[in-house]
Amino acid sequence: MEKYEIVLEKAVNNGPIVRKEFKVVVKPGLTKGDYEAIGDEIVGRLKAGNCRAAIIWFYFEGDGVDGAFTAARVEWGPDGDWGKADVGTDCDNYRVSTKVLRTRSISDILDLTVRDVAKEFGIPIEFLRKAPPPVKALKITLEISLDKRKEIYYHIVQEEDRLHGQANNVARAAENVAQKYGVPVDQIKTIGWEGVERNWPDPPIKS
Repeated sequence: MEKYEIVLEKAVNNGPIVRKEFKVVVKPGLTKGDYEAIGDEIVGRLKAGNCRAAIIWFYFEGDGVDGAFTAARVEWGPDGDWGKADVGTDCDNYRVSTKVLRTRSISDILDLTVRDVAKEFGIPIEFLRKAPPPVKALKITLEISLDKRKEIYYHIVQEEDRLHGQANNVARAAENVAQKYGVPVDQIKTIGWEGVERNWPDPPIKS
């Protein structure tokens, strides 16, 4: 099995439901099968405890682990979705689902010119040049499709409107949408910026 390092293991409890979040550092070049094998090994020891579901964020060496994952994501739960875990579900029927983001590290990708990155990943050059900072814009664009980003942006604005007048409504809206889509909050905030910058449709204003 490929070597890996667990740099974070955190319980994410929702009432009586115990979920675990992991951040794992790996070397570039792993296959989907490699990530699944690592996920199976980590999940194997959770089954003996009271954990009901887990999500594992993979990062490449040198990319840092404070932001969005840079390599892959593995979820363990009903139908491979950790968000579906419930007290009454049977862990023996859970399965692992895997999404590979890229096989190269962010630092390797950023060695390309802006034009090369824009062409390879379908990112408008103007947006890539103005993104604050470009690394975050690159991460969300590679991880989430354009249609899905537009959908998420729609719900960000909708949630901000719903919380209008309440304290910290923007931050709370980002957290709520992040939980709904299983996307890190920093990606949600960058999608919000992208939607404003690119003039994506807002939800209808309630009268």
